[in-house]
Amino acid sequence: MMRLLLLLALLFSFVSCGSLTKKEVIEVKVPVIQPIPEPPKIERPSLEINFITDEDLKNQNLDKIVKSMEITIQQLLDYSQKLESALDAYRPSEKK
Repeated sequence: MMRLLLLLALLFSFVSCGSLTKKEVIEVKVPVIQPIPEPPKIERPSLEINFITDEDLKNQNLDKIVKSMEITIQQLLDYSQKLESALDAYRPSEKK
């Protein structure tokens, strides 16, 4: 009889513990890995300033030197814009 009461008490303790637990679904946001696009091939420009010769410097051909520098600045600005636009594909999108 004592064993039966002990067994019933043990059985009720397991049953009551099982009924008190709640199952709750929790939504967890996990980042999903997306394929990274291949970067575009952007060639470096052949800068105009590289075509200034030693002869131009010796003769102080300022017209050619200044014009070469102006063209080089524009080439570098264009190149940097292309690089910046290529980076846009790798920047995180802004949420509005």
